[in-house]
Amino acid sequence: MLKTVAHAASWDSAERLSPAGYAVHFVSEFVLGWMPTLMSRNALNYAALVIPVAAALCAFVGSVVSAQRIARGYESPIDIVVAAGALALLWHILRGNEALGIPESRFQ
Repeated sequence: MLKTVAHAASWDSAERLSPAGYAVHFVSEFVLGWMPTLMSRNALNYAALVIPVAAALCAFVGSVVSAQRIARGYESPIDIVVAAGALALLWHILRGNEALGIPESRFQ
């Protein structure tokens, strides 16, 4: 089934991407598919696509700032919570469902 679908969608003849190239391609496709429209996109639709990208950048910058404040010894309780949340998210991304103790067979 995967081979027939890949052939029908022309994925089997697509050029191979590096991991960084794939990440950029995935993010661009994700952002464009974030808010589907019934008609062709206009300037307002494209401007609205900036919102999830800006939110992700703010979250990343906030995590970095909290980590720096912890490293310098000037942390507040919210910095601990932000850093713990960022580490938990990173751990889950890297380790998948096994990090949560959920067996893979449960999702099949």
